[in-house]
Amino acid sequence: MGSHSFIFDHVYGGGGSPSNNMFEECAVPLLDALFQGYNGTIIAYGQTGSGKTYTMGTNPKETSHRGLIFQIMNTIFSKIEALKHQSEFQLHVSFIEVTFLISLFL
Repeated sequence: MGSHSFIFDHVYGGGGSPSNNMFEECAVPLLDALFQGYNGTIIAYGQTGSGKTYTMGTNPKETSHRGLIFQIMNTIFSKIEALKHQSEFQLHVSFIEVTFLISLFL
């Protein structure tokens, strides 16, 4: 795009990658940076029906698949609990899911 180039840090194919692997590869480095004062963002991008919502999913009762959001929040609160005597924390979290559905009628 013009003189700018954009790259993905990680790309996962259609074979389905367990969220535990994605968590270790993508989220853990961001969480480490988060506790050093940096912001972190994870974007799930892909075709409709490719599993983005499932991968990010937040159902903590479904033990066979705990999505990235659950794993990330669990790690954040565990680290805050472990470090609460050393630092003061202020936590702001936002989550947005944007879905586009286009229907064409001929």
